Amino acid sequence: MISVMRTMRCGPAALLLLTGWAPLQASLQAQPVQPAPRAEAAVVQTNAHKLRYTLAGALVGTALATAYYAVSDPADRESGCKPWSCALPYLAGSGALTGLFLSRELAIQRQANVPRLGARERATFASAPVVGAAGSIAVRDSLVAVLSDSGVTLFSAPAGASARPAALRRRAAGLGGLRQVALPATGQMLLGSASALYAGSTESGTFSRVLGGQVSALAGVAGAPTTASNGAGTTLIARGRVLHLTQAVPGAAPTVSDSLVIDAPVRAALHDASNGHWLVATDSSVVEVIAAGTTLRTGRTLVTPTPVHALAANADYIAAALDDQRLLVWSRRALGGDATNGSLLDLGSAYPYDIAFRGRDLLVAAGTEGLLRVGMEPTLNVRAVVAELAYVTLVTVDAQQRIWVYDRVRRALVEVRLPLDPKYK
Repeated sequence: MISVMRTMRCGPAALLLLTGWAPLQASLQAQPVQPAPRAEAAVVQTNAHKLRYTLAGALVGTALATAYYAVSDPADRESGCKPWSCALPYLAGSGALTGLFLSRELAIQRQANVPRLGARERATFASAPVVGAAGSIAVRDSLVAVLSDSGVTLFSAPAGASARPAALRRRAAGLGGLRQVALPATGQMLLGSASALYAGSTESGTFSRVLGGQVSALAGVAGAPTTASNGAGTTLIARGRVLHLTQAVPGAAPTVSDSLVIDAPVRAALHDASNGHWLVATDSSVVEVIAAGTTLRTGRTLVTPTPVHALAANADYIAAALDDQRLLVWSRRALGGDATNGSLLDLGSAYPYDIAFRGRDLLVAAGTEGLLRVGMEPTLNVRAVVAELAYVTLVTVDAQQRIWVYDRVRRALVEVRLPLDPKYK
């Protein structure tokens, strides 16, 4: 106790030396300052910022010492810790150290909230809560279907700056093991599960069993027909290595027109609106599937280095999200020749849960990193990040180029409204 009191009487310098200020300051001065990336430069803490917090803490400690002097009895000061020679150095030093450590903690928190992959992009949002954890989203016209472990929730999606998605009804609440949803035609819905393919109405009624067996992927045609034999209402169903082509029938269950067996089980499927074909992904390739009349056949095969779990395509590019946290993109112009090698983009710690094209940019649902906007030219690069979203696992773009995502933390369907002319901050 006597040694502690002696240390307190020695003033702030000894106290700061005892608590580790000197080694900390020396280590900070001895470390060379590394150039910070552009996305992190705004949050790098300077010595001046730390000094402000340190001085603020010291002033608080001085104020407490002054208050102690004002309220203490003169007789107690002589027998205990004196306000100026004991309490002031102790409280001022403690306040200074508290301010320093507080500034460092705030800096760490701010840096954790800064996008690490690109500039922050301004966006506005309109959201609606979803019951359960969503696993698939399908959009047709002004209807959005969100499939979760509690069935399918249907939302109205009116256009307009002030419009917000609103829940209409829930369907298929009694079906278990649901994995995919598709809206092949107005008023009709297909559901893929771990045991069967179901078909039903978006309005009311029961769901009928169309095919038995686990459904691994669904790919429906959105919008207007692209060819005479491959129009709205046509859906490609994948059950392992077996592909089925179905056609929606008004007021009845869809009919299966043809089947095809490929070399490996399908992990993801997509309708390619640019040519009316389908793309299916396996553990080692992306295979083009062509419908000639009512007959299915395979087309070009693109080899991938690792398994693919999501696909996207537009008029110029084909993109695949790989399991090793990379994106693989092929240019259709290059595919017109003999080249089949695509361009790879490593996303680092960000996992690409889902992808979708909006114009020439690729949108990536990157979990805790937010929603990424990836540019195609001159090289693949992350242009911006919408970081206000907590945990994005699904993304899709409708015919009006509206962006719909699912935020797993908030359990919500979110319309992300991005300007056509991006603005970064």
